[in-house]
Amino acid sequence: MLKDFLSRLHSDLKRTDVFSFDEKEKSVTFSPREGIDLFLKEMEKGYYFHAKIIACPQIKKEDLFLYLMKANLLGRGTGGSSIGLDPQENLTLSHSLAYELTYTEFKERIEDFVNYLLYWREEVEKFERQAKETLY
Repeated sequence: MLKDFLSRLHSDLKRTDVFSFDEKEKSVTFSPREGIDLFLKEMEKGYYFHAKIIACPQIKKEDLFLYLMKANLLGRGTGGSSIGLDPQENLTLSHSLAYELTYTEFKERIEDFVNYLLYWREEVEKFERQAKETLY
């Protein structure tokens, strides 16, 4: 199902690049637009989305983490997604969806996910700029 949804989305977005769906793992890295790579996986009971937001700033990390934890609280600041930190110290955004979706719902969820990804990328960049300005 994921492969079918992505093929249709790829066509709707008029993308000319090729994506390679791993049939065994039921996963793919998909680029809905330049500079955004989404990892999508079909799970037993739904879908899993994952993407890198941005490299974690190294200044005022505790303040940033508190800000991001508030965003994660009940998923209100992330549209139900979760902001995390990978082993390479990149901030990431992850989301799980139930399996019973129409193509239109799937497309809307991808769009929402990308919008939150872009929003948090801008917010972290803004946080980093402000943190550098206030260093003495």
